[in-house]
Amino acid sequence: MINISESAAQMIKNMLAEHEMIEQGGLRVFVKEGCCSGYSYGMALEQETAPEDQISECNGVRVMVDPQSLPLLDGAHIDYLDDNQNQGFRISNPNASSQCGCGNSFNA
Repeated sequence: MINISESAAQMIKNMLAEHEMIEQGGLRVFVKEGCCSGYSYGMALEQETAPEDQISECNGVRVMVDPQSLPLLDGAHIDYLDDNQNQGFRISNPNASSQCGCGNSFNA
């Protein structure tokens, strides 16, 4: 299961509303091979789920994860930062054995 902070959930809800997806939409979180540390994170707003998706809800946001990404993301925490140094989503992943300096890729 993926956890989403209240600040990240609010930003995702705002984005879903902007795209008129608030009723049926959700956040797809996935990993793909590649990048400097082995895997990279991906997130996208989606209207529909796939039959094989793991679906959960956290702080009012529907979260969809495909079966290949789930073992690499289980227990991850998504936060949204907006301060003088950072703005955007940040993923903390307990399954990452190492992470690149940019924070967008990891090795499991």
